[in-house]
Amino acid sequence: MAGKQYTEEYRIPYFETDIKGELTLASLVNVLILASEHQLNDLNVGEETMHSLNLGWVVTQYQMTINRMPKVDEKVRIVTEAESYNRYFCYRNFWLYDEAGNECVFVQSIFVMMSYETRSMVPVVPEIMAPFESMAIKGSKRFPRIKKIDSEKASQKEYRVRYFDIDGNQHVNNVHYFEWMLDALDYDFLMDHRVTSVNIRYGHEIQYGQMTQSQVEQVMVDDIMTTRHKVAVDDLSAAEAEIAWTKR
Repeated sequence: MAGKQYTEEYRIPYFETDIKGELTLASLVNVLILASEHQLNDLNVGEETMHSLNLGWVVTQYQMTINRMPKVDEKVRIVTEAESYNRYFCYRNFWLYDEAGNECVFVQSIFVMMSYETRSMVPVVPEIMAPFESMAIKGSKRFPRIKKIDSEKASQKEYRVRYFDIDGNQHVNNVHYFEWMLDALDYDFLMDHRVTSVNIRYGHEIQYGQMTQSQVEQVMVDDIMTTRHKVAVDDLSAAEAEIAWTKR
């Protein structure tokens, strides 16, 4: 038994697409998270309720399978459900379908509740989860392990955290990590390849004004072009990812 599903339709605007007219990875996550926030509001456990408890939602990991990215002005259907949860982790799934009903994207995610006061993870509040009719589980779901980047073989770019990179949780919005990671790759690579899967895990928070280092290493894994990424501030890892690609 899974949780309640929520569905909405969305038309891809040009300002959320790249030079090829396809939805960007950062915009994809924004669109999916927006749908989940709409479900929270529909179930009366939205931002106002969370703030009254001095709590916020923080994502810790995404596992994505991307068959294709929708294009500008394309109409899509987004489905999401809060599938299950245990004492500390909440598991939410997302699907994105085109008008013909083909699955373009499937995303599994892990969220935790964070205290605004301590900036630390806290146990899940059962009353918040009750409206979702999610399954309470004792174990944890395991995503594929992300292999460490070889810093000696990696290239690197630096970025300063701007005011507009910060979200309502007072740290860098998680979508900016995708921008920093992909921007560390060169233009020709991005033009010649498309993403087929993403596994990203978040670590330490990044704050306004800090300098981040985005490292990337290209490797072949079972004949699949794979890039390994790390975003860090000094010696603290903020996010690590493995992204699989295919030639266009």
